[in-house]
Amino acid sequence: MGNAPVKLVVHLDGKTFKSGQRISGRVYLNINTVSVNARAIQLEFQGNEAAYIVKDDASNDRRTHHSANHTLISTTFQLASFPNGRITRGQYEYPFEWVLPAHLPSSMMCNKISDSRCEIKYFLKATLQSPSGFFSSSAADSSVPVTIAATTTVPESPIRLDPEVVPIRSCCSNKGMIELGMDTTTNAAIPGSVVGIGMEGRNESVMEVSHLRVTWRETVTWWTQDGNRETWTQALCDRKIPVNSVPSWIPNQHVHRQRNYNSLKELCRITTELHIPEHARDTYSGSILEVGHSLTVRAVTPAFCCITSPECYTLVSIQRDESVAPAATYYSEVAPTAPVPSAYSEMVLPPDWSPVEAEVVVLPSSSEYNGTAPVATARAIPMDEESAYPVAAAVASAPSEDESELAPSSAPTSSSASYASVAASAPPSEDDAEDSRAFDPQQVCTVQDLQSLLKQNRNQRALTVMNTCDGNKVLQDSVRRMGPPEFVATLECVMDVDKAALGKVLAEWMGSYFTCRHVLNVVWSLPSPSIRLDVVVAIAPFASDLMERRSMIEQELDPKELSTFRKCMKSSSG
Repeated sequence: MGNAPVKLVVHLDGKTFKSGQRISGRVYLNINTVSVNARAIQLEFQGNEAAYIVKDDASNDRRTHHSANHTLISTTFQLASFPNGRITRGQYEYPFEWVLPAHLPSSMMCNKISDSRCEIKYFLKATLQSPSGFFSSSAADSSVPVTIAATTTVPESPIRLDPEVVPIRSCCSNKGMIELGMDTTTNAAIPGSVVGIGMEGRNESVMEVSHLRVTWRETVTWWTQDGNRETWTQALCDRKIPVNSVPSWIPNQHVHRQRNYNSLKELCRITTELHIPEHARDTYSGSILEVGHSLTVRAVTPAFCCITSPECYTLVSIQRDESVAPAATYYSEVAPTAPVPSAYSEMVLPPDWSPVEAEVVVLPSSSEYNGTAPVATARAIPMDEESAYPVAAAVASAPSEDESELAPSSAPTSSSASYASVAASAPPSEDDAEDSRAFDPQQVCTVQDLQSLLKQNRNQRALTVMNTCDGNKVLQDSVRRMGPPEFVATLECVMDVDKAALGKVLAEWMGSYFTCRHVLNVVWSLPSPSIRLDVVVAIAPFASDLMERRSMIEQELDPKELSTFRKCMKSSSG
């Protein structure tokens, strides 16, 4: 361990541990001088979220750096004490055992080419303390990185998105309709597992559908307190299923171009499988970073003339079970890398190592955890439990495009970051409006509760009602993951004059979960053209993917609405 007067090294019996697991290790201490002032040996375990964002300022030809940190856990233990305040020459070993806190999120890292990155990292540090404080020499402390694999699981349920009709438009003209739905065997996949996907649909438009594209995406988002944000997306699985020769998907040149039509074709069901790669990150929602997963089925139409490509979209999750060992990608970047080497992997004990070994110290368990438990954030509908999860829906997407290269993007909004949820529920029924239950605003926990609260107080201004729910973190977390139809259903709970203001508040609460799909559903669902445009103009700037999918909204507006929309967007961006 070298010839330094004092050498301290901490060693763990393993490199990767599951949250809640009992770990063991030992601290090696070599005193190579007559004696050293020392009071105790302290162990510190710490876990942090870290976000680093680098922005290029073209106007000043310079780069700005932004950072944020959030402590998930920080706990200290006294491993050994020296009552006389001194420790004499010799070699010492101090073995220990400790049970990791449950619900710790998995270690991870994500880098972008711009040098922006985020990570969840843990370390264990041993320090030799002097009677007056910490020992001044750097040789008197040692730390080792700890790789954690989360063990929190989400109840698995199949997902079913009933087929819905999407009107097909090209250059503001109707081209018919496409009906599309999907189902999956599970809403929470395990790395290395196979997920079954079923697709149902038919083509009642004049446009050709070349193939159905099934994509399981992973999106990592991180942000700093000054409002800067970065997002990185990759396709974990991507499969194309040709359907241009399937009878139900062949274009119908004689279709009536109305929303209400009698289909002459039967729904066609097609099945496929997606293989979830081992390097998939766990779904996680934290204080300054989030990892989200989504599943999309898209009916791909020709990539010209601003043609709508219908898609089904739902939030899913990735989690690990006891049989899946953590992969090297807990420290993965844009391309997976090898594990970060541990400090103790290079430690070599001297040949004459003959220590005085202390008894094993069992450190007290710690329940201290300051982060958000890494529970998955899926909001898709289980086939047999509609009351627990809202129904997801098929919505129109941006014009067809080749997404084989999924490039990083930055969300323009500075609201709390997350991943775009598209789960949805049916609009409120007339019976719901008669619900006379009384709600304490701070006890409102679900979107359905919020809808009932808004309907009960319909004669009050919506902002007044929403202000009473300010600070309700449980409700805000539920609102953040509202799907497009559920978003519209909530707007329908208030008077027309309040819809734009309510939509703005909901969009702010949703952060980067709010996308152009929500705006599109407003365009399609609100009957009054003037109210519809007011709401669209109020909420569109909050869409996290507005820069990439603005055309998805514009192609659904008539020329007068389009002109007003563009003027308002230009004004809000200025």
